[in-house]
Amino acid sequence: VDANACQQTWSAFARERDFVVLFPQSADEKEWKPTEVEVLRKLVDQALQNYSIDRSRVALFGQGPGGAMAFLFTAAHRDLPRGLVVIDAVAPPRTPR
Repeated sequence: VDANACQQTWSAFARERDFVVLFPQSADEKEWKPTEVEVLRKLVDQALQNYSIDRSRVALFGQGPGGAMAFLFTAAHRDLPRGLVVIDAVAPPRTPR
């Protein structure tokens, strides 16, 4: 999957339908570190503060390593995501509380 093409497609789709989409990148191109969960939460909190976002409609998507991070984020911050879509990833054996 071409990440740039994916971002362009989703960005255009989001503009047309008036919703916010974030494209976080891990510090390491090959994997997310469990410690980056809090960095992602800060990113999401900034978006919630800066845009008119219905908190009951926040969903996460991740593929491969991003899917594993989506599982970690959802486990660590159960108060926020209302949807989770994961492709080509399994839940990590241990998730933070």
